[in-house]
Amino acid sequence: MKKILLIFTSALALMASVSMNAQNKADEFNGYVFLDIRGGIGQTAGESTFGKLISPAASIGVGYQITPVWAVRADFSG
Repeated sequence: MKKILLIFTSALALMASVSMNAQNKADEFNGYVFLDIRGGIGQTAGESTFGKLISPAASIGVGYQITPVWAVRADFSG
């Protein structure tokens, strides 16, 4: 299972790097600010019933795209 996951993530990284090289060099890059809001549920392992172990999860982040490839982001979650 670990080998399959490693192969899958390696293939995704390779596809991302190939697509980044396909950008037009004549276009001028303008950095931008982005906002990231996420929500969901978390379940902890324990000796109780499933319903009592579920808790809400939320995250908010803000970042800045420095180059077409690199960005900086700060996330807060709980």
